[in-house]
Amino acid sequence: MMNNTVKAAILGLFSAVVFNVQANEHHHGEMMNNASAAQPEQVIHSTGVVKAIDKDTKKVTIDHEPIPAVNWPAMTMRFTLTPETRFR
Repeated sequence: MMNNTVKAAILGLFSAVVFNVQANEHHHGEMMNNASAAQPEQVIHSTGVVKAIDKDTKKVTIDHEPIPAVNWPAMTMRFTLTPETRFR
């Protein structure tokens, strides 16, 4: 079983890319690119739990609390790890 420190580190790693991944999966990235050139990047924080890490398929599953700033309910999301992702 993975200890809480490792889970927290992984969640912190993914919290920086969660919104970008979600935007790209829904093709919102095209809309956001134009707006982000005029405004500084907004950082939104939330709390979640890493439920699963599958190194073979390079997937991580995160269960997060509601994120009112982006009108997201609490949900479980699965993300694909990129070559830049490192486990510590």
